[in-house]
Amino acid sequence: MKRRASKGKILRVKLGVNPNSSSIGTDLTVFLFSATAVTIIVNLLDVGIRLWLRQRRKNAGAAS
Repeated sequence: MKRRASKGKILRVKLGVNPNSSSIGTDLTVFLFSATAVTIIVNLLDVGIRLWLRQRRKNAGAAS
């Protein structure tokens, strides 16, 4: 059996961002999650304000 010559070995694994690659993937992920959160918050505020205004109109009509 012939043994292949070793090319080298892994000395260390460093987790993190590769400075030679683009970080658009991480930026895009943050943007999408933020946009989703803002959309949900705005819609919840809209529903809350509509319910609050409807209640005020009922109370104003009953007081007259």
